Amino acid sequence: KDVSLEHSLSSDLPVVLVDKGQIQQALINLVLNAIGATQAGGFVKVDTHYLPGKHQIHISIADSGEGIAKENLGTIFDPFFTTKEDGTGLGLSIVSRIIREHGGRVELISEEDRGTTFNIVLPLI
Repeated sequence: KDVSLEHSLSSDLPVVLVDKGQIQQALINLVLNAIGATQAGGFVKVDTHYLPGKHQIHISIADSGEGIAKENLGTIFDPFFTTKEDGTGLGLSIVSRIIREHGGRVELISEEDRGTTFNIVLPLI
C-alpha cells in the first residue's frame, strides 16, 4: 500500500506477564487499522517505552491517516460499530477488552485529516 512502517522500540522494557497471543492480536489489529486508514506515502509508527516511576509499559501506534470523525470518538470501541463497508465493528472492541483484561487501558488521540494515535498503557504485574 506504499505506507512506511517505522518503529522506536525501547531496549529497557521489563518482562511483563501477559497472554502473548492476545496482546499480539490487539497490536496486529491496531497496526492493520492504521495501515488501512493511511494513504499511499503515509506512515504508521510503533513506539514502546517503560515508565519505571509508574511501573507501566506504553505502546503507541500512530498513523498519518484520515483520523476519526469527532462524532465517532465516543463509540469507536463499541461492539459492532464500524465506518467500513466490509467491517464487522469488532476489532477495536476486542482490542479494548484484551487490554482491560490485562489491567491496562487504551487511550486515543485523533484529528481528522491528520491521523490517529492509540496509546496502550500496561501495568507491571
